[in-house]
Amino acid sequence: MTSSPRPPVPFLSLGAHLSADDGACLMEAVSGAANLPWNDAPACTPALLGLLARLVNDASSDVGRQRLGGSVPSLAAAGSDDDALVSARVAQVCAAAALERRPTPLRSHLYRVAAAEAAREDHAAPGLRTRVRRRVFEHGAGARAVEVAVVGLLRLPAAARDRALRELLEAGLATLPARGPGRPAAPVSSGRATR
Repeated sequence: MTSSPRPPVPFLSLGAHLSADDGACLMEAVSGAANLPWNDAPACTPALLGLLARLVNDASSDVGRQRLGGSVPSLAAAGSDDDALVSARVAQVCAAAALERRPTPLRSHLYRVAAAEAAREDHAAPGLRTRVRRRVFEHGAGARAVEVAVVGLLRLPAAARDRALRELLEAGLATLPARGPGRPAAPVSSGRATR
């Protein structure tokens, strides 16, 4: 059985677009690759991984943005039963990266919150309380951790910024659970990340 060829990744541009005819950001390209309705937050990607991809897209230079296209298939196939755990681990990776670049009390706090959420998700029981806690985390401390990590890279020169942003996105993708050959499970350390 052969699979249909994937459509080519369009030229990636800054911001949101009404349709593919107007252009595409990284996550809009993901929605197209996953055959989902056109938007920049497709259901195939865990919430905080999608946020990271959107922020990396918009913070990259035009040249650097085109190098992100290789992550479209991984982002399109990222959804699983572990989306909440992936989001918690993405927040933890981002907080660790921000701490490494410039330690501050806020970044230390975000790391502790993200690490606690990742540990809690490993044993989360289904239910309304768990779903509410996840949503609050994804829209609160988790989202702040991702934003702080990306904002911390904005002052770098363009080439170094593009490389650091791409590495941050790759670290986020590495939090995805193992699923077949080529995608290893990503253990998340309990300490600060090293580069």
